[in-house]
Amino acid sequence: MVPGFHYVAYVSALTQLGALGLVGQVSPDRQVQVVPRVQSNAPEPAAQPILRVSSSLVLIPAHVTNAVGSPVVNLKKENFALFEDGVPQTITHFAQDDAPVSVGVLLDTSGSMKNKMARVSAAASEFFRFANPEDEFFLVKFNGRAKLTIPFTRDWRIISWEIERSKPFGLTALVDAIQLAMGHMKHAVHARKALVILSDGGDNSSRRTIRELRNALMESDLQVYAMGVFDEGDSRKRPAEERNGAAAAD
Repeated sequence: MVPGFHYVAYVSALTQLGALGLVGQVSPDRQVQVVPRVQSNAPEPAAQPILRVSSSLVLIPAHVTNAVGSPVVNLKKENFALFEDGVPQTITHFAQDDAPVSVGVLLDTSGSMKNKMARVSAAASEFFRFANPEDEFFLVKFNGRAKLTIPFTRDWRIISWEIERSKPFGLTALVDAIQLAMGHMKHAVHARKALVILSDGGDNSSRRTIRELRNALMESDLQVYAMGVFDEGDSRKRPAEERNGAAAAD
């Protein structure tokens, strides 16, 4: 017998038994007893997900208007103060951005616009030329009644073409047209909203009144812009509603 041979074999045997999940024990009479290792059925605790969020820059758009709803321009960073939970925050960047806008175009096609459509079409084309690619537009045409002619679209060329082919006739329901446009503006995508009116300002057919319209506009977030189109010459020869058109726009 070679000394040490059985020692090596014993260690090897224990190693193999341990690999099978068994533990070897030596009794006093040197007999090996094999005891199965107890297996735990308890599931291992699942790893808790860890979410870490960090932000180095937060964009906060702002649209500033005065008491009558007109936009305030040429503001600087020093004109703003920013707080989070009452704690002042630092404004690191400040810029004026050409944010997209939802625009309703209101076209007067009443009889008083007969000799003015060429100028109206030119004014509309110039307006659309500076449009943001993300802007959206709709068209309301009105004479004795108002009608939504083209719903919201980004293709302003459709509206420009419709303006060119319009044939003026009849009375003027300007106030009703604005009310109709305000209702359709509920489908707008953008936060900034505006109405652009192409008219001589006259109204002689609306069911609603200027006072009702003014109250509704004060409660809305709409900006209203009027492009007045008037005949040259003696204003005393114009119809009364056209002579008072500019005052109605105010």
